[in-house]
Amino acid sequence: MKVLLMALLKMVLKIGDQAQNLKEVEDSRIGDCFIAKDTRNDDVEFQIMNNKIAIISSMDNTRASYNGIKIGDSEQKIYEKYNKKGLDKRKNPYGDLKKDYSLIDWDDNTKKMGTRYEIESGYIVGIKVGDSNLTLMEGCA
Repeated sequence: MKVLLMALLKMVLKIGDQAQNLKEVEDSRIGDCFIAKDTRNDDVEFQIMNNKIAIISSMDNTRASYNGIKIGDSEQKIYEKYNKKGLDKRKNPYGDLKKDYSLIDWDDNTKKMGTRYEIESGYIVGIKVGDSNLTLMEGCA
């Protein structure tokens, strides 16, 4: 199970862990889903589904994925680490359809766990690690 971009965190949080010691972001709850923060690491967000961590994300350029890809790196760095054919490309309906999209590297064919890279104009602007909810472009919406 991936431990996400959390090499710099003092606590280790994993996908599927209970959402203990995380602070719910005000007005983020929709049903059993909400966004939470760890007060010691305010650049990291947690999407909580059914009181368990479903997605961990950051938009801070000091964070890196488990294989060293950082926010601010060029999209090309993703292709250096992964087989391009194995990446799941998803359009961003809120951006430029040609320049803004996501690339998801799934751990296996079941697509139950993966890493999602948010791309804008050829550069990584966000990294998320999570379960099958990575396909949701709007988080809890």
